[in-house]
Amino acid sequence: MSPKNKNSLLPPKFRQANSDGIINIPEIIAMGVKYIVMQVDKYQQVELLDKIEGEIYLKDNINDKVKSIPYYVTPDKLDDDFYFLFFYVSEINVFGLCEAKYTVKDFDDNYLYSLTSNITILGGNDMGNSDYELVFKDAKKSILNLHLISKYHGVRVRAKFKNLAVSDTIVITASIFDENGGELNSLKSESIVLIQEQINSGYVDCILKTDKVNISEVKYIVANFSVLNKNIASGCSKISIFNDFDNVNVKVQITKNIGARPSSDQDIKPFLTAVIYTDLNNSSSGKLINAQLTNAHFSDDSNNTLLSDIDENGVGYLNIYSDDITKNSMLILNYTDPVIAYKIPLDFSNWLTPPDGKLIYTYSSYGVADGVCQCFLLIKILSNKITDIIVKFDDSNISINESTNVLQISNPDSNKMLIYALTSNKAVRSQFTINVGGISMQQINNTIVFVDPLTF
Repeated sequence: MSPKNKNSLLPPKFRQANSDGIINIPEIIAMGVKYIVMQVDKYQQVELLDKIEGEIYLKDNINDKVKSIPYYVTPDKLDDDFYFLFFYVSEINVFGLCEAKYTVKDFDDNYLYSLTSNITILGGNDMGNSDYELVFKDAKKSILNLHLISKYHGVRVRAKFKNLAVSDTIVITASIFDENGGELNSLKSESIVLIQEQINSGYVDCILKTDKVNISEVKYIVANFSVLNKNIASGCSKISIFNDFDNVNVKVQITKNIGARPSSDQDIKPFLTAVIYTDLNNSSSGKLINAQLTNAHFSDDSNNTLLSDIDENGVGYLNIYSDDITKNSMLILNYTDPVIAYKIPLDFSNWLTPPDGKLIYTYSSYGVADGVCQCFLLIKILSNKITDIIVKFDDSNISINESTNVLQISNPDSNKMLIYALTSNKAVRSQFTINVGGISMQQINNTIVFVDPLTF
């Protein structure tokens, strides 16, 4: 990337904003939408594996902000006219007049910065009628600690009102969501018939019971109340839930961008590799770590396992595959006791098809350069006229199937998937090629990355 162009990127756009540049969070939640989408227009200096991150922050207060899910420019996206960055609706905690921008970082740690966009986000307290307001009693700055929900076996709320009378009836309702914006459940109070004491105070308190909810999965809550006999409703109030139980003490690195298991061959499992670092010096290191998956499977086809195979350095490995990459997938790590979780989104991608159409392939990248963590390259031959296939990595630090950086296979069986296990002991960014014999087909060129291991 050229340093002279580092501040030349166009400002981001938001398709969910109206003509006045306003994003209404309660309306988005009501429609069941899980993400705020930032559009980044293609830029001239785009390179393969660029990392793009967006952020939204309060105007004149850049420290009060929310960040997008990191986006990586993969081979199938390199020529797109724009890229979409996603912000979890459940994590939006800035409201009012905001600014938005994004940053691009290439593999060599060069940066590009965008201009800013102005955006107004409605939500939280700015949506309610001040005469009829629902308040979360234990929340501070729109955040409610999980242990308080556990302590009271529910969520303590207060319905504030004016100009109501004895025998008016209030019902409080709430929707609870996970971190992906999926609705877990809904809560509803009993009908509350107001008495004179409540009319005098101008409010009524209630506990929304959560005994039928797995509170460890709750990320945010949206609630309001209605006055049944007067056709009155308060605005929506939203809080985020902070899990303040002891967190599982791990660090995780996961490979990226492998394709889904092919429907035509269920025995083939294109794996992502998760490298999990545990702290051997921590007093909690003796606890068993439970690993769970949503919309994905471990190598034994399960979605729940104990991380028992940890080496002397406190490192464990898990292989993960998906049947459907259109669904959001998550790796969840927690101790068997207490109820806590460390969650990491998984990045799957589509299989790649060269223009000639004689084969398809998929591969993972961003492996850990520890000589153990495996990236995978899978090739499915679609022509029985192919007489040999050669895979070569430019960097000799990369080993194919525990051998050299080059592997030639003669007379490959078109009925079998070719699987290459790739490792490296050094952090590298390497080009690789795929060439075939027996037919006329263009050379396939692509890039793979191995990164340094983490440490405690």
